Amino acid sequence: MKLSRRQLYNLIHEVVNNQNTPLKLRVLDFDDTIAHTGEKVQLKTPAGYKELSSAEYAVYEPAEGEEYDDQAFKQFDAVDPELASPVESVFNVLKNFLLKQEGNRIILILTARKQVVEQSVREFLVLEFQKEQDPQKRSILIDSVSDIEFAGVGDSNPQKKVAVIKDYIENYNVTEVSFFDDSMKNVSAVKEYLDSIGIANDVAHIRPEGDRTRLIRKFGKD
Repeated sequence: MKLSRRQLYNLIHEVVNNQNTPLKLRVLDFDDTIAHTGEKVQLKTPAGYKELSSAEYAVYEPAEGEEYDDQAFKQFDAVDPELASPVESVFNVLKNFLLKQEGNRIILILTARKQVVEQSVREFLVLEFQKEQDPQKRSILIDSVSDIEFAGVGDSNPQKKVAVIKDYIENYNVTEVSFFDDSMKNVSAVKEYLDSIGIANDVAHIRPEGDRTRLIRKFGKD
């Protein structure tokens, strides 16, 4: 019987759980965390549609008469590789997670986009990993793309991401969680949850500053 990739993941995790082996959960957002992307949110206004980047959408409060309709997130069903580029500092973190021999760990891309974008994200990663100069590292990175788990919650509500992380913690023997996201609302919600259950964590807010991107680990709530 041939197993699907998801079935194989579940089988591996079941074996790990039965052995009660501690796991490290490495979680990264996609848009403006792993990559700068070109897709736009379509905001319906009385004067017509207005385009917002994912970063603008994260902080934008619709005015009276403005709304997000069925077309709002249509562009986000795929990643345009010609418009996307890595956020170097976080992309290097992802590569280090994949290259580092740190024992049992799960790497999860957790995005507000819908699940339908999964294959497109994986294709973007492969294209970028092909640029790695070191042949051995390039081979490891490309082969590791299929090992990355992916969850698209299809919602910007921070509690949706908390719920996915909670599910991993409750179903696997997770003893440490890393979380990287450009949304302050998301990092605050995840940090609050992880601290409330007393699990070791490394939560970083991804924030652009000029031509740099900083990973901020000391932050307040919105």
